[in-house]
Amino acid sequence: GYLKIILHENFTPRIIEYVTRKNVFKDIKPENYTEFILDKLNNPEEIWKNEFTNRLNQPDRVLLMVLYSLTNTAVPLDFLKRCYSRIISKQASLDSTIDHFSESTKRLSGSFIISYAKEDKPLVGVINPSVNGFLKNYINNNISGKSDLISDAVAVLQLVRLLPKEEA
Repeated sequence: GYLKIILHENFTPRIIEYVTRKNVFKDIKPENYTEFILDKLNNPEEIWKNEFTNRLNQPDRVLLMVLYSLTNTAVPLDFLKRCYSRIISKQASLDSTIDHFSESTKRLSGSFIISYAKEDKPLVGVINPSVNGFLKNYINNNISGKSDLISDAVAVLQLVRLLPKEEA
């Protein structure tokens, strides 16, 4: 079962961290544990929802929502920062003396997002496609969050990703 788990397309340390929490696996029989983990890897929405809503702070959630509004793959770091800065600046409850973008990218790196360079240009994307699947559903069910993303959009691309085709 070990190889099936670590070679799974949705494998991430965040999912393994989740399934190894005692309160999560306490009712799973040892002989069913591998099947339980594989089920979570096949259907990670519950895990991403738990992590997103219960473990991330507001600037981190905003960053992930902005990233989703821009791409299914990766986006230039500076462009993500510009789009993020526009929406985060309107969050009255946040301390503007903190560089929330840098702090969020550090916290999310390796668990929700991945950063890399292509042709010497820094890019940021989600760590695997299941994160985007979760974010799509989350944003579509979060009317106020989606409205904020739309009203503070920097790029037409965001409107195309967030609105029905006719409205975009």
